[in-house]
Amino acid sequence: MNGVRDVVLRVIVTSGEGQGHLQILKRLSSPPDILMSNNHILPILYEIIFQDIIILAVPKLIFNLEDACRPDKFSNSVEDLLYMVVQAFEGTAYLHRNLIAHQDLFLNNFMVEWMPGSLAERTSMLRPRVYIIDFEVAVEFPEDSEEAERLCDKFPYPLDIYARYVAPELETNQAYCPFRLDMWQLGMNLNMAVETGLEEIDAIWLGLCAPSPKDRLDAENALKALDEYLRKTPSLYLHRELLPPKDEDL
Repeated sequence: MNGVRDVVLRVIVTSGEGQGHLQILKRLSSPPDILMSNNHILPILYEIIFQDIIILAVPKLIFNLEDACRPDKFSNSVEDLLYMVVQAFEGTAYLHRNLIAHQDLFLNNFMVEWMPGSLAERTSMLRPRVYIIDFEVAVEFPEDSEEAERLCDKFPYPLDIYARYVAPELETNQAYCPFRLDMWQLGMNLNMAVETGLEEIDAIWLGLCAPSPKDRLDAENALKALDEYLRKTPSLYLHRELLPPKDEDL
């Protein structure tokens, strides 16, 4: 049947909880945001409302950016992976410009349309699009807010059961910047998962997860740095294997 495709159904709101999550998704999935090429939201296909439950249907994607980093699973080249990461930076920069912080910005929350696997065979001249998912703990600030006001008092997950890398500022019991937290989370995950053997790329990863939030690259500058590297570096030079990740538990 024409027009049939696999979807994922996800409960977004139940018993009144999750309205902030829904508001952010609807904002990003509505004009003019959904028309922007640098907006990497996974689009909403349709909405199901049953009593106090709201369910959203989104396109079903199988692979994520964490999968793409595994040379033992896929034949992605360093170039394949870096062009996915530059999209991750672009999508994050778009969120941050719109005063939305994700707060769980790890590689498995970036979905990938398909795996290029160009070390084995180039099956397409195009590159897969990368989408950001899982906004359940995201925060949004008003346009007229001051930078000093864009802070969070408490991390949404208890740290003693949080099975992720924990940024230094979360252990101080003080207000923190969720935008700088996003960059630390993404940078730490990249540092542990993506081994390119390229010093300039390693420097970008480390710049994202500096211990002090004020010393970290923001999303715009990370995007600019990686884009400039890709523009000046010959494709043939990047057509090489990824090294095994530092964190073997990925």
